[in-house]
Amino acid sequence: MTEDDLDGSGWDIRKALRLLAKSNASFTGWLFSPIVYRANNDFLNEVKKVANANFNPVSGFYHFHSMNKNFEETLGSEKMTLKSFFYAIRTALCANWICKNETIPPVLFREMYSLINVGYHSKLEALIALKSERIEKSNDSIETDLISLVKDIVNENNSVKDRLVNKKPNPDDFNDLFLKTLK
Repeated sequence: MTEDDLDGSGWDIRKALRLLAKSNASFTGWLFSPIVYRANNDFLNEVKKVANANFNPVSGFYHFHSMNKNFEETLGSEKMTLKSFFYAIRTALCANWICKNETIPPVLFREMYSLINVGYHSKLEALIALKSERIEKSNDSIETDLISLVKDIVNENNSVKDRLVNKKPNPDDFNDLFLKTLK
């Protein structure tokens, strides 16, 4: 992060492919970010294909599901801020996306709206607008049905988590990409 609020990430190819083989959610979030300042598009497309083909739903799910537990504690409490609400719903939806689709969840929050009833969309949009006008720690009230929505998603995630299939990465995909990149 720079003083101009630019956020950049980078890893060497070996470390990046190791993270990817583990379905590291931080790395896949960075990889699939819609904001790209500079890229080798051929490499980016290849690494995304490898990421999608080797995604381990169990690893991805537990990353988001365990993160969600930290935010779930503040739901409906005095400690809840708009920011913590959005962390709670985003991590719950990411875990839910993985349960239902067994794919890497979208980086953009609105792309997960398909998981929830359309009646919540406008309420979430209003909160997004409110969050953009407030400081991050704002503790504006959030409708109880939205808090219940997050709790319901978490409960659903808890009830289906044991059905996820642990997928092993194909080492050849990573080795081939590594060697192709070095050439």
